[in-house]
Amino acid sequence: MSQVDYDIVKRIARARLAVCMVLQLVMFSAADAAETSVVPIGERSREEIVSFFTENEFGRRPADAERPLLDLRFERTDDDAPLLGGTVMRRRSRVVYAGPYATNSFPVTVFIPTDVKEPAPAFLLVCQRREGFDDCLGDADDYFPVGEIVRRGFAAAVFRTWDVAPDFNTGNTHGVFTAFERPGPYRDNRLWGTLSAWAWGASRALDLIETMPDVDASKVAVVGHSRGGKAALWAAVTDTRFAMACVNGSGCAGAKLNHIDLPKSEHIAQIARTFPYWFCSDYILWANREKEMPFDQHELLSCIAPRLLAVGSGSKDVWAGPDGERMATELARAAWADASRVSYHCHDGGHDLGLVDWDAYLSHAERFWKRTDEIAKWLPAEPKADGARIGDRAAWGRLAAMPKRAIVVCDQLKQTIDIYDASGSNVWRWTASGDPGIAKSHRSAFANNVAECKSFDGGRKIGMVSCGGRWAIIDRATCRIEAWGVNGGWGHSIERVGKNVVAVVSTGGKGGNSLFLFDISGDAAMNPSRQKKSVLKFDSPHGLHWDGKKLWVVDTPGLHRCAVKRGKDGEPVAEVERSWLFASLGVIHGHDLRPVPGSSLLALTTHEKVLFFDLKKERWREELFIERADVKAFDPAPDGRNFLVTTAKTKWWTDSLELCVVDRKGGGATFRPCRVIPGARIYKARWAE
Repeated sequence: MSQVDYDIVKRIARARLAVCMVLQLVMFSAADAAETSVVPIGERSREEIVSFFTENEFGRRPADAERPLLDLRFERTDDDAPLLGGTVMRRRSRVVYAGPYATNSFPVTVFIPTDVKEPAPAFLLVCQRREGFDDCLGDADDYFPVGEIVRRGFAAAVFRTWDVAPDFNTGNTHGVFTAFERPGPYRDNRLWGTLSAWAWGASRALDLIETMPDVDASKVAVVGHSRGGKAALWAAVTDTRFAMACVNGSGCAGAKLNHIDLPKSEHIAQIARTFPYWFCSDYILWANREKEMPFDQHELLSCIAPRLLAVGSGSKDVWAGPDGERMATELARAAWADASRVSYHCHDGGHDLGLVDWDAYLSHAERFWKRTDEIAKWLPAEPKADGARIGDRAAWGRLAAMPKRAIVVCDQLKQTIDIYDASGSNVWRWTASGDPGIAKSHRSAFANNVAECKSFDGGRKIGMVSCGGRWAIIDRATCRIEAWGVNGGWGHSIERVGKNVVAVVSTGGKGGNSLFLFDISGDAAMNPSRQKKSVLKFDSPHGLHWDGKKLWVVDTPGLHRCAVKRGKDGEPVAEVERSWLFASLGVIHGHDLRPVPGSSLLALTTHEKVLFFDLKKERWREELFIERADVKAFDPAPDGRNFLVTTAKTKWWTDSLELCVVDRKGGGATFRPCRVIPGARIYKARWAE
């Protein structure tokens, strides 16, 4: 974007406001947004970013309110109270602060686990609710599930924003403002707003936590939802002692980008008119001028680096703009050398903070702050090997049985293909936007729901397809595509058929519900217009396997064996030789299709069960069938016994992986939690080979 003198913009805005005091709620259009681009991470320093947001959104804090000038002390308001059979200790205190004009205080409550040997890391909630939390142990209150937090080995701290500064326009006459500003109904244009005051309160609560020997003050995450999420974000930006920021449903002025067109979401004009006291007075000058802002919220998120960042949204929280929150998080990732330190998730629902969100935040912290043996302490007993689906309780999906090999996942939230090593570290990532071999005009199609991440050539290559009608073969060493093409419909699986033929199956969309064969010999590999291809119709095909002689396809009605030959013009052509239908098995809708190493078996998933088919005997192995619904990927390890499993939790995604051990002799299977990737929307996961 072109350089903008935003001081001039603001002076013009003041003049216009003087003439017309009625705020016009004009939304910028998609065409306007297309002309506007955000500044990439790295072009401006952290100091520049923090200075802009201080002067233009959150406001300046008085010098007397900051250390080392701040006059601060702490008071215990009662004795520690053991709760939950002595496993939790409740500690109530007050933060007392004095300024030039008054002395004031606010309460902080900390719940500390008593069954840990070392100081516990902590989560500090910036709570905008007015009720207390002394009795919210257990899971009765999903907004602040103290029982779950403490059970997992963390301390849970909370303060109420209303005790620091009330959530209404009071000028300087209430709360923290009375201590540091001369009381009056009006405020300086650049002085701090209420959001900054609440963030200040979080820092003072951290001051208190630093005095507690049984809490690890070097590992404190600040958490907030909605307006509390905006405050938590600013607290972590202005106070680098916070080791993690959890920003939930923060929307406009929080984690949502301003430069994109989300007409149904809140914009600066609306929030500044409704809650002017949250901000410095100059913030309203950016109303209806989002395109002219030289900074945006992804840069604010980037100021958390290199510490941990977790951003959460609600799929139906349109006012907060979940797409804008997701995009800002993805843009901000560039500030981290290790992108796995940033997580994003979107719960299925509206504007709230619940167990799903807390599980994502706790899991993200556990990955970096806790050992696997510590996490295993609070895992429930292992499920019985009865094939029953594991429940959706937050306790499942941890590191009970870490894979001993690297895994590949396709994440339909980040639109990436990632490789995680056996320790859980994200060691490799491919994105369409980061691949110079993909023209800009095709990148959005490649990034439209990445649906496959199959390893070829001993793991040296990875095959991918997308719902945007694109496929590619990626070289792991260079992290670049070496072949690509265009298919109809929504891609689901890819297979190498010999050296120079690629097979793709797709469903829906224009030209979908088909098997596509592409000849990529010579220079056709990177030039789709030169690829000879053919199309064979199927009924919603999802899985593919080439056994060296025949191509196997699984679709809604069954499993099909196809011969592949050359057509009259030299194009690869498939022809169905025989089909085995699901009707006799009482199942429907085939999905994944994978060979089992060391055997003649094919494993395939359906809506209702996991099936096994013997290629040599060409018959179903019904004694091995597994009662497990909605399995999207069932990938065998080289030993042929351990399968990596993804089972849909929301729509067709999950953030959790499982291991399945199959008894190929007597039948039966055991499912065990394997790994969780907080905030991910994993469609398929594969062994990296």
